[in-house]
Amino acid sequence: MYSGRAFPAILMLTLAGIASAQSLEVGVMVGEPTGLNGKIWLDARHAVDAGLAWSLQSQRSLHAHADWLIHDPEILADSQIPGEPSLYYGVGGRLSARDHGRDHLGVRIPLGLAWRLPGAPLAVFFELAPVVDLVPDTGLDVEGGLGLRYCFPE
Repeated sequence: MYSGRAFPAILMLTLAGIASAQSLEVGVMVGEPTGLNGKIWLDARHAVDAGLAWSLQSQRSLHAHADWLIHDPEILADSQIPGEPSLYYGVGGRLSARDHGRDHLGVRIPLGLAWRLPGAPLAVFFELAPVVDLVPDTGLDVEGGLGLRYCFPE
């Protein structure tokens, strides 16, 4: 079972991110997994995204992830999409605490589209994230879903 040794490091990184944040988004994600999601913007291109959710796959589990994201709004700058659409990619980690006690720790590689809605404090996102499990054994997984977050004023 996961011993929690990484918790102090994760907490320190999270607090450091919040302290240097330019803005904060909080909301929900639906897909695999389904649950709560938040994003801390560090500057106009970089953010830390985290989720706490429930996996509904055959091995039900509590899922936690944190990712470092790089946004590239220039790719969609000439599109006729109103608001602020942005493609993003990144790298992060995932902990999957499973019912049967075999917790999995792995690396996530999220790829997605984020869109801040014009005239509303809301952001929508769609994401696919291949996952390489490393502990207790290696394996491949794919996560993804659709989300909606409230954007707190800067």
